[in-house]
Amino acid sequence: MAKSSSSADGGGDDRRKTFELRVRSPEGLLFVGPIVALRLPGVDGHLGVLANHAPMLAALSCGVMHIVHPDEQRESMAIGEGFAQVSGNVAKLTIHFMDHPLEINQDRAHRAMG
Repeated sequence: MAKSSSSADGGGDDRRKTFELRVRSPEGLLFVGPIVALRLPGVDGHLGVLANHAPMLAALSCGVMHIVHPDEQRESMAIGEGFAQVSGNVAKLTIHFMDHPLEINQDRAHRAMG
């Protein structure tokens, strides 16, 4: 697994540091890699995560997940409900599904939205 050497450095601007994202669904492991920022659809509103985030456990709603990669590339994906756990510069998501914008399964997305 690739990790940025800046992920554990002290001090500085946390918006440029990386942390690891792991996304798992019933289909298996969907994503593992370093990212700079994460925005998730929580059941009580949107959640933002940067490096060195305080430990957190949160329920997720069906919605759009936004990722900023270390090269500043931004990516958005539709996700199903589930849970997020953040601890020790690792964000672990356990979700029902994850679809890239061009691969969204319309029937599954409508069912998930209720």
